Amino acid sequence: MNKVPMTIQGEQRLREELKQIAADGFAIDREEITRGLICIAAPVFGVDGSIAGAMSCTFPSYVFDNKSMDEEIRTITLHARAASGAAPDIA
Repeated sequence: MNKVPMTIQGEQRLREELKQIAADGFAIDREEITRGLICIAAPVFGVDGSIAGAMSCTFPSYVFDNKSMDEEIRTITLHARAASGAAPDIA
């Protein structure tokens, strides 16, 4: 795989990132694969509670130059919860 400047490198850094993703309940790809693109993803759980898939959305990075991702994170996690059969958290 080709690396770009934001690619996570090193096992320890990857483990830290995965731990943070588990705690947050969503992941953000900050131009780690393709320059100029940011992806926000959240897990979709099956009836047995295991991860069955994910829901994600990709944005051009300039969209977040002067604003936070909070609204987009909330929307993606809300829909992933709904797809999992969970009651939506409207907070």
